[in-house]
Amino acid sequence: MEAKSASGSAAGTRRTGSDLEATDGPAFVQRGVLVVSLVLLAWSVAGMIANPDFTTGAGATSVRVLGVDMNGWHALSGFLLFGPGLVAARSRDLAVLFSYAAIGALVVTGVWALLDSRPAGLFPFDHAHADAILHFGSATAYAVVLGIDRWGSHRA
Repeated sequence: MEAKSASGSAAGTRRTGSDLEATDGPAFVQRGVLVVSLVLLAWSVAGMIANPDFTTGAGATSVRVLGVDMNGWHALSGFLLFGPGLVAARSRDLAVLFSYAAIGALVVTGVWALLDSRPAGLFPFDHAHADAILHFGSATAYAVVLGIDRWGSHRA
């Protein structure tokens, strides 16, 4: 006879949703969102240190940080997008929702970077292709995290 937990499921079985968080530790999607968000936040911190310029219009400047044109605005946008990922990583459901939102935001802004060398008059992109690669690569990282989590949850 299998031992039952307080929730009524067999002991040692994989659970989903909030029950998973409380008994089996963080889901892969939570750990993945945390890692990807931390890496991208570190990139934003490096960008802010390298070029804390918040000038707008024609006076806006950029400095390449790990190949990507950065200034204070670009770094701030990274903080605003990836900072919530640290909070979302606390819950499986929020981590999944955050991943989809981040993927959407990154793809849209990656396309925008390719179409405009000075988006919103704030981001002077002399190397727009590099910024687009960062955005599409970051979106892919979140998508891979979602895919692995989904594949793993179907195997359990």
